[in-house]
Amino acid sequence: MNEPPHEKLLDDYVAALNTHDWAKVAPLVDEDAVFIFSEGTFVGKPAIQQAIEKTFALIANETYVVRNQRWSVVTDRMACCYYEFAWSGLIGGKPANGHGRGTSVVCLRDGVWVVAHEHLGPPAA
Repeated sequence: MNEPPHEKLLDDYVAALNTHDWAKVAPLVDEDAVFIFSEGTFVGKPAIQQAIEKTFALIANETYVVRNQRWSVVTDRMACCYYEFAWSGLIGGKPANGHGRGTSVVCLRDGVWVVAHEHLGPPAA
């Protein structure tokens, strides 16, 4: 059975992030996307690029994983997923890691599935 396109997009997006190469991430992000991280809210692909590349530069050898995805809304043009995430890598040459909860909204734009919204936050209390 083929993976649904919204699920494949999220898998491809995580794989692209793990390359630490914005050129691989960029095609998967909507031009007008909104990403919310602990550092702030980033609107539009150029702002999101800066935020993600800052993380790439800060955390060497980072590995990012998404687990326990639950798709709360799925239509033929959009889907919303919440999940747990974790990352590990080196900051200043020392091991570092973190985890939390995330929400992603993906949509079909001009025949291509893209991430339109991402919100990463702290783990559940």
